[in-house]
Amino acid sequence: MSSSSETLYWLHWTDECWKKWLIERLQERENVFGSDPDELIASYKREKSHASGYKGRELLELIQNADDAGNGYLKPNEMLIQLSPNAIYVANTGIPFSPEGIKSIMLGDISPKQLQKGLIGYKGLGFRSVLGWSSSIVIMSGKLSIGFSERKAIEWLKTLKQKNENVKKKIEEFESRGMCNPIATLSVPYIFDSINSKEMMSPEIFDTLSLIHQKGYDTVICLVFDKSTETYEKVKRQIENIIPEILLFLQHLQSLKIITPEMEKCWEVRREEHNVIINPDNVKPQVWKIFSESGEIPKECRRPEQPLMSRYEIKLAFLPNSLERHPLFVYFPTAVLFPYPLVAHATFELTDNREHLIESDINKFIAKKLAKFIADSAEKLVDPENPWNALMSVTPCGDLDPVLERLGFEESLKSEIASRKIIPVRRKQFDCAKNVKWINGDFNDLLIGEEFKDICLYTENKYLKERLFDIGVETIQYDDLKERLDKLSRTAISMDTRAEIIYRLIENGIVREGLPPPELLIDENGSPIPAGRKAWLPPEGKKFSLPEWVPQRIVNSELATLLKDKFGLTRVRDLVSKLRAFEVQEYSMATLVSTIVAETNRQVREDPKNELKFRQKMLQAIWSLYSAQKSEEKPPALPEAINITLPARDGSFQPSNTLYIGKDYPEGALLEYLYGALGGPFVANFADLGLEGDINEIKSFLCWLGVADLPRIVKIKKGGAILLIMFWKVFNILLSSTTLLLTIRTKWIGCTQELKT
Repeated sequence: MSSSSETLYWLHWTDECWKKWLIERLQERENVFGSDPDELIASYKREKSHASGYKGRELLELIQNADDAGNGYLKPNEMLIQLSPNAIYVANTGIPFSPEGIKSIMLGDISPKQLQKGLIGYKGLGFRSVLGWSSSIVIMSGKLSIGFSERKAIEWLKTLKQKNENVKKKIEEFESRGMCNPIATLSVPYIFDSINSKEMMSPEIFDTLSLIHQKGYDTVICLVFDKSTETYEKVKRQIENIIPEILLFLQHLQSLKIITPEMEKCWEVRREEHNVIINPDNVKPQVWKIFSESGEIPKECRRPEQPLMSRYEIKLAFLPNSLERHPLFVYFPTAVLFPYPLVAHATFELTDNREHLIESDINKFIAKKLAKFIADSAEKLVDPENPWNALMSVTPCGDLDPVLERLGFEESLKSEIASRKIIPVRRKQFDCAKNVKWINGDFNDLLIGEEFKDICLYTENKYLKERLFDIGVETIQYDDLKERLDKLSRTAISMDTRAEIIYRLIENGIVREGLPPPELLIDENGSPIPAGRKAWLPPEGKKFSLPEWVPQRIVNSELATLLKDKFGLTRVRDLVSKLRAFEVQEYSMATLVSTIVAETNRQVREDPKNELKFRQKMLQAIWSLYSAQKSEEKPPALPEAINITLPARDGSFQPSNTLYIGKDYPEGALLEYLYGALGGPFVANFADLGLEGDINEIKSFLCWLGVADLPRIVKIKKGGAILLIMFWKVFNILLSSTTLLLTIRTKWIGCTQELKT
């Protein structure tokens, strides 16, 4: 043992020394009570009050005593709690009870622990709590065997009454009010020996007590139950509520073994500089990270009667990946609600039952210190592999104790953590609240570039979300987000990433009608579709694009297909409603042609000298749409309302519905015969139109635009029909006499019936 032999003088006492000391103490009790019978009554009342006040914490108080016994003890400090139907045995290795320790049990409030560092208890009141279980207590500690018994105390009181008339009168006065035998059980100990053992407990209990003592425990306490069945159930419930976390803030205890008729468990603990390891030899030990702080309590916070409350201590225990909540500890768990996923111990002032906080200047001081220390410790828990670990440790998931709230703890904690770099952002980095933005949606795997380095990681945890907003994290402004997304869109992101970003923006309601959409849609060339330009979905399975000078764009076909799949749609056209915020419209070839024609006409009006160039660009754009559409099905007929102006062979520009196919195109000789001599309105040749491709396809394209490859049938007034039929007969004679025109004649056959009709 590290303490000097002078300090532990009683360890060398014999049985006779203890008997002599006990006789002297009992004589002192007799003198005090005899000279002032009121002190006898006061002692009785204090014992009853303390026993009731600590109700429910009996085992914790005994564990505390066992831990204190390890102070200065060089061997392992171990503890055993053994429950039987009629008694409980609490044993520990460590320094045995001292005379001062026994005296503190007798008197209370004068514990020798008050002047010793490294000890938890200091009032000497906790032991009184066991009187709710037992009125017959035996302590075997070192060479001391002592007992406390309600029956023996009453016998001692009766003797005192016979000796002292003042005591007799006071007791009779007290008993007249219905209270019998007002003597504090713990104020009158007796030497426990073989004679008393037979009187105070059953042979079975005595044998168990002796056996445990013989196993090498320095102190064994036996509590014989007054009401066996009822008390057994109470004690069993307390044992079931003992958790390994109670070992975290003890200072000496290295093992705790619990044995009941129903179960047996044992916790080992190893304390290191920054860790407490529970069950270190198990396959899965609990490795708690420990942070501790201590310091001076300012004098202005202390009351005059608190000269010993000059220092505070704070300890925090974190178990990685654990979200379990515990009450606030003051060495042991209290009833103070503390909804954070850590175990916190602080030397707060408690009510007499050590369950609740009191509102005091000392506690206000400690509450703020605790808040700051928790925030400091959270910064040390930052872990890129577990990004929410640090912030989660300071996030309440439930109600905070009202007294702790009034002491200013939560407000102090929010203020402290707001400036700590514990909020996870992109690239496995962390920052403080004022530098972080929140986006409503999970884009953790998408928005990861430099433009988004200040965006907080997304979480579904409602408590974390509340905490982020509590400490000042703001939602990113839409214009700011749009600007960043526009920059991202111009970088080399994959098509799937682009589609996924668009999908999540819509699903999370970030992009919606009435707001300018980000430029995330791209055309078939991979160019972003500028804001303000209408976008058209491509026909299913088609790929084509519009030239830059056309104000509209056609969405990239691969992107459209990916979006259709992400939204779970069966057709691309169903995307229109989903992409409404992006101003997307269903593909319409006629509308696109009309748009191209309108834009060309506008350019011609602004610069008529370059009309040919503009008309050529127009035809090339429409030709592209026509070719893509015709690859699988016949293009739809253009509405008559679309008036397309084309270059004519004579260098003029004429509406398509007034032009004819001439000799520059297949089967154009017929119309040359009919209109050539008149300088007929023929469309320009394909080279002058700026078109390239199969001449037959180009001819079909021009006809689709409205150019005629046959004489137009014109409705005339009454009587004109006879002239038209005569013309038809003459024309057939011409056709039959010219070998060159035989082929063309065939194309007219189909017109015969229509003309006759």
